[in-house]
Amino acid sequence: MAGYPAYPTVLLGDVHGNRTVYLRALTALGLTDETGRWVGGRRRVVQVGDMVDRGPEPLATLDFFMRLQSEARAAGGEVVCLLGNHELYALKAAAGDHEARIGWTYNGAGADLLEWAARRAEAGRGGEAQGGADADAGAVGGPVDPNVMPYPEPFYAEFGPDGRYGPWLRSLPVAWQVGDYVAVHAGWTPDGPASVAEANGLRAEDPAVYGLLWARRQPEADIAAACERLGCRGLIAGHSVQSGIKRSCGGRLIQIDVGMFHHGTWAAVGLDEDGAPWALVEGAEPVAITGDGEVPVPRREPEGVAAAVPTAPLYGPGAVVRVYEAADGSYRQYMTIDGFGEMMGHPAYVGKLVTCTDGVWSTWPSTYFCQRVDQFARPADPNCIPEM
Repeated sequence: MAGYPAYPTVLLGDVHGNRTVYLRALTALGLTDETGRWVGGRRRVVQVGDMVDRGPEPLATLDFFMRLQSEARAAGGEVVCLLGNHELYALKAAAGDHEARIGWTYNGAGADLLEWAARRAEAGRGGEAQGGADADAGAVGGPVDPNVMPYPEPFYAEFGPDGRYGPWLRSLPVAWQVGDYVAVHAGWTPDGPASVAEANGLRAEDPAVYGLLWARRQPEADIAAACERLGCRGLIAGHSVQSGIKRSCGGRLIQIDVGMFHHGTWAAVGLDEDGAPWALVEGAEPVAITGDGEVPVPRREPEGVAAAVPTAPLYGPGAVVRVYEAADGSYRQYMTIDGFGEMMGHPAYVGKLVTCTDGVWSTWPSTYFCQRVDQFARPADPNCIPEM
């Protein structure tokens, strides 16, 4: 393609269900044709996780990557998909982890649920729904509401050990060596795994995985220590949305999540024959990544996704809301709202989470986005929780 040389390795950031933008990127980079079929020959693509949630086609995005891996392998190429924190949410939610079900729902799983329900409804009407569903949404209690938890068990089961996506997701690595760099979803703590092989030997439930999938804003010294521990030139990571391809920490960290879902445009990093990194931005010529700095990405409105309209918080100090309740009532979580603050630059409720697990109550301080609490939580009687 004009303007984009055929880099042997291309790394792309978080998709979050925006398959349209991702396909546009792969086509422009000469890796797929316009129908999404692999044409990249012996080249390699590394996707750094967070394929699911938020966007309009999270399940179709998983199907796309599963197919593309096979096509690339048959042509002598390679498509590497890393596990992201959103995929880990799905795996743990499928295993019945209530905290994961809360975290997953509050962070975009409703998009997956709606696509799953639409497929089941199509199958129920006699259509050949992608994903192989065999019953409509009525079989699990009627049309599903992505704002009401918990979700139907057959939905979670899609990500379980016998589901369509669970086995594949569990097979994904959490890190990958690409030349002198290590690709990972989020970051690498200095006391993290000593090698990529050790990282990929961890089970998804292992606490050591969390630093690789959730780390944000790590100090430069931590990144330097991690790179020295790994013996690599630097890390290439997604997870934290940037306004462009960003290099920092003395060149040891390249961040490539440019918010494809949020901003409807793409960017990538290409490693040339010498292993040198280039910033590849939609509609622009490649830029060599040298020294710390950022190659900005132009913004456009997300395609097919309505922009969120900020509203005033629904609840005030003294309110109690039910965050989540398990279907059998064995696990309930509430938030007592004490006031307002900020979380990652957005308005947030400040208060305490109060949880009842099989009749045992516990509490701890919490700060959570106003918009998400307003969307998913429900008003509760303050008398339903004990004095803590």
